[in-house]
Amino acid sequence: MSREKALKLINEYLAKQEPIKVELNLINKIEKAEDVARASEKGLSKIAQRLETEARAAKNNYDFVADLCEKALPMAKELGDNDTVKFLNVRKSDAKVNSKEMQSIISKVESMIL
Repeated sequence: MSREKALKLINEYLAKQEPIKVELNLINKIEKAEDVARASEKGLSKIAQRLETEARAAKNNYDFVADLCEKALPMAKELGDNDTVKFLNVRKSDAKVNSKEMQSIISKVESMIL
């Protein structure tokens, strides 16, 4: 076999191999990008779970504040302490509003936890 013919055959073989290398390289890039995406998704899921936990704790505390205000109101009324009655009503109202906001956050987070 002549040198030219051998070089031609080698070049033809290499030309056929190049697309395989490109395909393998693309597959590796795809797999790496997918791994990064999965890691990000897992991290977001953990953040969402922490957010839900914190929102539940805040909601429970707001509910507790509203309950305490409800229990203290009759005593303040009985003593005729109008300033305290107003204070307790405002705090109770704020606590109920904030509790509803926390419940809204909990519901939204629950719908998106992966």
